[in-house]
Amino acid sequence: PAKIIDHLSTSDVTVKEGETVTMVCNVTGTPQPTVSWYRLVTDSKGIQKHSEFCPGTHKVGVSGEVLIIHNVTRHCGDRYECVAFNGVPPAVTRVIEVFVEFAPEIYLPNKRIGQEKGKETILECTVTAFPHAVTMWKKGDHRILTSTLKYRVEVYDEDKDKLTLSLRVFNIQDSDFGAYTCEASNPLGEDEETMYLYDYAEHTRTTTTTSATTVQLYMQATSQHWESEAPAVGMRPSATSDRHRGHAWQGEDSQRPRYTSRYRPGDPS
Repeated sequence: PAKIIDHLSTSDVTVKEGETVTMVCNVTGTPQPTVSWYRLVTDSKGIQKHSEFCPGTHKVGVSGEVLIIHNVTRHCGDRYECVAFNGVPPAVTRVIEVFVEFAPEIYLPNKRIGQEKGKETILECTVTAFPHAVTMWKKGDHRILTSTLKYRVEVYDEDKDKLTLSLRVFNIQDSDFGAYTCEASNPLGEDEETMYLYDYAEHTRTTTTTSATTVQLYMQATSQHWESEAPAVGMRPSATSDRHRGHAWQGEDSQRPRYTSRYRPGDPS
């Protein structure tokens, strides 16, 4: 039956993003076993086998004993299984885990968040990195925030390379409004993103005042426009305005206006 030669095969491997990964399953048996590779992906249904790999992946060797991934990315970090079988039971397997190291990247669900004074709010940032990053929240003056009566800092693991750093701010006052920076660093690099906490009540008042002023200015401009277009009392509009409006006043003392035809006999138009 097929057999995997342990000391000539690859164990778990750690590489940096952009490098090349080489995995070997050296096998023996009569007849020569066929080697198949699978990527093991864990989801809600458990471990699933996939024969599709990352871009730049190919097999080499007589029966695919070597699996190579060129220019590896963080999305290629997973467990890979080689299965050797030559028709003589049993088939044999070997699992190799690939760890891809990369610098931290921070994602903010919101760049700005509003809240009223006296209430509380939660700021969150999502960090992806391997190895895991050192993370922290800082106030605008670069003061590191830790859990106190004013703040609560919590970390939630989202995935093997992803976590959420949460900052809860209690009893918000004027001094709490401003910039908050989420920072993360590991041996490969660092990243930071800034979120702004603003006074929601003040923002609402400013927006309402601006809207009211805009409406008032629009009404004034409209009124001035119609006043400039209206004919003076007792005066007959010009022929141009007659054609434009389609009617004219007939006498200044009439209580009810009478209308003339849009076009007069002999009018060139």
